[in-house]
Amino acid sequence: MTSHRLADAVLPLIRTRADLYRWSVSNEHGRQMHEAVDLLEQAVGVEDTAEVYAVTHKPLASAIKVFWTYTRRPPRPSACLPASSSTG
Repeated sequence: MTSHRLADAVLPLIRTRADLYRWSVSNEHGRQMHEAVDLLEQAVGVEDTAEVYAVTHKPLASAIKVFWTYTRRPPRPSACLPASSSTG
């Protein structure tokens, strides 16, 4: 796999414009990110080290940006509370 093909395979799995405050959406994105890491791990030792680094750097920067963006926002109450809880 060339670095261009590696980038084409990995980067779409990392990038998202989805609303990650929803559990199901964030879980699916996490699954995709794990798949991207698997592809990068497979490339280590097979592809040129500089090429693997270049492709690895982009998703890391994207993942950090997504993490930073969504952890700085206050959580929506409806996303954090159980669907219904009645005590009494």
